[in-house]
Amino acid sequence: MKVLIVALKNLPQIVKLILAVVILILIYTMVKRTSTWLKMKNSQFQINQEQAVFEAQGQALTYAPSQYSTYAQILDSSRGYFNDDEDSIYNVFRSMKNDLDVLQLEKSYRADFGATITDFLNSVFNRTEINDVNAILAVNNIKRKY
Repeated sequence: MKVLIVALKNLPQIVKLILAVVILILIYTMVKRTSTWLKMKNSQFQINQEQAVFEAQGQALTYAPSQYSTYAQILDSSRGYFNDDEDSIYNVFRSMKNDLDVLQLEKSYRADFGATITDFLNSVFNRTEINDVNAILAVNNIKRKY
């Protein structure tokens, strides 16, 4: 340990500065990732609670669990560099028949891509288009809004 301290004292000032910046970046990255993980963990708990409520009300999944993963992949692949495939996005939401379907889609999207559908929609749509998604969900009496 003493050898390390002596070696650090003998380093030029610019190297010490670079090391300090690298350490700060590493600390920032760790805090940011931990914060994101905690946020996702907490919201996952909330989704599980919502699912239990809707199941108690008699709702059931419309599709096999693998289908929601397919829908999540359709959403993610609809994102383009210059032009997004809006029709594919709208069609996925038209396929949702009840609140459990939307929650399972949310869980699948998070598991496959590490982000929320809200994050996805905000990255590809403006507020008017997100309202169109909400209107599609409302047609099927789905309470969840984005």
